[in-house]
Amino acid sequence: MRDQSVRIERAASGIATVVLDRPAARNAMNPELIGAVTGAFKSLSGDAAVRGIVIAGAGPVFCAGADLNWMREVSGQTETEIAADARRLQEMYRAIAGSLKPTLARVHGAAFAGGLGIVAACDIVVAHVSTRFCLSEVRLGILPAIIAPFLLSKIGASWFRYLALTAATVDGQLARTMGLVHEIAADDSELDARVEAHAELMLGAAPGAVAHCKEMIDDLMAHPEQALLSDEMLRLNAHARASAEGQEGIAAFLERRKPRWSATNR
Repeated sequence: MRDQSVRIERAASGIATVVLDRPAARNAMNPELIGAVTGAFKSLSGDAAVRGIVIAGAGPVFCAGADLNWMREVSGQTETEIAADARRLQEMYRAIAGSLKPTLARVHGAAFAGGLGIVAACDIVVAHVSTRFCLSEVRLGILPAIIAPFLLSKIGASWFRYLALTAATVDGQLARTMGLVHEIAADDSELDARVEAHAELMLGAAPGAVAHCKEMIDDLMAHPEQALLSDEMLRLNAHARASAEGQEGIAAFLERRKPRWSATNR
């Protein structure tokens, strides 16, 4: 698949990479890119051959946020009309966060504003240590409302206040302290190696178990009281153990072999 703003690279192993491909615009998000990313994640998430999804940026930065030329084109529009436009952006983040495939953001250069939302929507984040992160909306007189739920879930209220109220620019090291980034790399070679290592981990995990685990985590985040409902946790545990994947995984361990879904068996 190829269009003017996004390209998809598919490896035979089952790992798909969604590349933001507007390098001249620092991969700033416009309606075309937003629609392409949404479509890509929905399509890949429904593809049984896909075992994991990486999102990366072409050129010197990961994503500079929303294209301000697009954001400015609201003259004469009502708030309802603007909200309908913003809903497409919200749908993009939901497509990333709601994917039942494991997702990984490969971040370099800069991730600003809406680009930070993409980072927050992914399960795993690996970044170059020199990457600059900034929630710059208040400098422009606007709010990071669309991405707020994803950032709050990722880094909590304290760090979200720090980023949202100050528009401070932080590096990979501090982003890791916040919990926004899981691993940092000293150079591009190490960054690629860490992404590849996580791709191998994705290929070693049972696809059904991963999907159910993501659903469970989302459910517990939305309803934290669920963690106290031991019957529900027992049901999930029993269902997983009795499933074909669960039985295969246990048998493979006891028989000292790789399970059928393992990358080395492909």
